[in-house]
Amino acid sequence: MRIRLSVSLSVLGFVGFVGVAPPASAQEFQSSSPWYLEAGAGLSFADDAPGAFDGEVNYDDGFSLHGALGRRLFDFRDDGRLGLSAELEYFYNEVDIVGTDFSAVQVSDATGLTTGSVLVNAVLDWDMSETVTFHLGLGAGLATSIDIDSAGNASESFKNEDDTAFAMQVRAGFSYQLGDYENFRFVAGYRWFRTEDIGLVETGDPLGGPETFDLEYQVHSLEVGMRWKAF
Repeated sequence: MRIRLSVSLSVLGFVGFVGVAPPASAQEFQSSSPWYLEAGAGLSFADDAPGAFDGEVNYDDGFSLHGALGRRLFDFRDDGRLGLSAELEYFYNEVDIVGTDFSAVQVSDATGLTTGSVLVNAVLDWDMSETVTFHLGLGAGLATSIDIDSAGNASESFKNEDDTAFAMQVRAGFSYQLGDYENFRFVAGYRWFRTEDIGLVETGDPLGGPETFDLEYQVHSLEVGMRWKAF
C-alpha cells in the first residue's frame, strides 16, 4: 500500500489548521500553560509481513521511545474539559526479525529493524474527572531513518533501499494527575504505527541478478510516560 499522497495532504492540511487555530476561551485553560512536554517508552509488537517468493517475515517483540512538544489549541466546551492539541513528536522503534524466508534462505538469528520518525499529531483531550483525562490522536509524518541489518548468508542477503518513508499513526490512552502536582501527569496508552512499504534489495552474489521486494511494516506499541506542562 502506498500512502505518500494521502499522508502528504494530511500533514499540509493539519499544519495549515494549526496556523489559523483560534485561541482558547475556557477559564481553566487560560489559567495554565498551553504548552507541554511528553516523554515515554513502550513495548512494541510488529505484525508478520509477506516476504519474497511467497515467504514470510516474522518479528520478535521490541521497544519504542518517544518525545513530544505539544500545545493546547482551543477548547470545544466553556468548562475546558474537551479540547484539541497539536504535537510535534519523535518516535523511535526497534524490533528483531527472527524468522525470515526471503527466498531459499532461512534466517534464524535475530536481525534488527529500526525506524526513527518525525510526526505531526492532532490530539483530542477529554477530562473525565479532575485527575483523569482520555486522549485520542492521529498523526502523519516521515520516517527519517530506516535501518535493517543484512539478512541471509554471505552470498545471499538483503538490505533496505529506502532510508525514509511516509508514516501514519493512531494513539489512544489516559493520563493521570500526580497528586497535588498539577503540571505533572502519568500517561499510559496504545499506539498503532505504519510506514509505507520499505524496499529491500538482494546483495552479496545473487544468482540471476538482484531480487527486490517491498516489506510491509506496522507496529503496535503499549506505552507509559510522563507529561509536564511547561513554559
